[in-house]
Amino acid sequence: MAIKSKIKIMSHKHCSLIVIFSLIIFYSCVEKKTFPELKTPAPTEKDKLKGKNGVWHTIEPGQTLWRICKAYQVDMERVAKINNIEDPTKISVGQKIFIPGATQVLKVEPYQPTTGTISKPVPTPKNSPQTQPSTWTDGKLLFPVPGGVVYSYFGKRGDQFHEGIDISAKEGTSVYAVGDGRVVYSDDRISGYGNMIVIKHAGNLSTVYAHNRLNLVKEGDFVKRGDKIAELGSTGRTTGPHLHFEVRIGKEAVDPLKYLEKPSSQK
Repeated sequence: MAIKSKIKIMSHKHCSLIVIFSLIIFYSCVEKKTFPELKTPAPTEKDKLKGKNGVWHTIEPGQTLWRICKAYQVDMERVAKINNIEDPTKISVGQKIFIPGATQVLKVEPYQPTTGTISKPVPTPKNSPQTQPSTWTDGKLLFPVPGGVVYSYFGKRGDQFHEGIDISAKEGTSVYAVGDGRVVYSDDRISGYGNMIVIKHAGNLSTVYAHNRLNLVKEGDFVKRGDKIAELGSTGRTTGPHLHFEVRIGKEAVDPLKYLEKPSSQK
């Protein structure tokens, strides 16, 4: 009773300090108890089943969660949830992740930005933030933002590799599907990309639409070329309204300008 009486007469400031330090001590204990489990994340009960319906994959240099899930043909969101991965872009070499349903460990090719038919970018001027391709091949895919202007291109950008193009336009401008396909992702779960849509097309081709103000389609929807799928925005890590657009053939990101129709805004 004496302790309770003292607490009642303490100032609000002192009470707050007690609460804060109590929380610090509590979470410190939790971290000490759970730290060993971070190295070997436990699969869900459904994925255990005597260890026969999944494998542990060790991440190697150049591998991404997207590539790993693509190789094993499993849903990335499910793998991230099973392995307690909050940000799929932040995985590290040597980390072990559980792949549900897999029967053997597969070799996952690391990202190689200059393989295949990808055109080598023109050397970037010192004062230019982005390499610009010398030519635009008039492809068959619809340009996703009528009236939009490409201002950031596919290729090396500083110390990083830009796997798509950025198209500027006013906030809320309509974004259209570049071809027929099925929506395999429509959410904002991937850090940095904001509201994003991924459409799977024929011929092992996929297209990515990121930073949308609003996604207008959901996973599983079938869309046709020219269907409005989103409103252009600036969600995620951006410096202003634009569409980040990617084209992928299988696992590889390729230069979208080799596949898109050249719009009048770029002529």
